[in-house]
Amino acid sequence: SIIDEWEEKWDCFTMKSAKVDDRRRVVLPQECPPRSTVTIEALDEGTWIIRRQGKRVKFKRILIPAVETLPSDPKWDKIENAFAQSSYKDLLKRPAKD
Repeated sequence: SIIDEWEEKWDCFTMKSAKVDDRRRVVLPQECPPRSTVTIEALDEGTWIIRRQGKRVKFKRILIPAVETLPSDPKWDKIENAFAQSSYKDLLKRPAKD
């Protein structure tokens, strides 16, 4: 029956357990090679999740200078003012919300 099949599967658990030694170390399964980087996430006072991290992605660092003031550009100022005036006109056309 279905219940008997589930009982057999239930008895074959997949969770591995270990004891913590005097120095608070845990031996991980063989699938986790020595010196692997892991993260330990605390879910609550007595529950932790240990995840093995994948390969690190190399990032390139780029320094960008801080811009304190923009250079004057009359052409852009004209375009920006046109955008602002158009938006302001659209706001005036909208009915007031109650």
